[in-house]
Amino acid sequence: MVKHMNGADYLGGTNEPMLLDIHVFPIVERLITIEAIQFKEAFDALKIKETCPQTYAYVHRFREHPLMKPHCMEMG
Repeated sequence: MVKHMNGADYLGGTNEPMLLDIHVFPIVERLITIEAIQFKEAFDALKIKETCPQTYAYVHRFREHPLMKPHCMEMG
């Protein structure tokens, strides 16, 4: 992911989400979603924040984007 982002916020190397992000987001979101559900122990054991920091940040950034936020699950 980091290679394709090329220092930008989103996968197309841009600072705004593109169709590519909309396509990939649900897949990578699953990895991060386990933090807020019954698999929290697995999230901690796998050290997702430490081993996948860019993916973790990407998912949270996408969820908070003003155009995407109304369409994303709220994890809390």
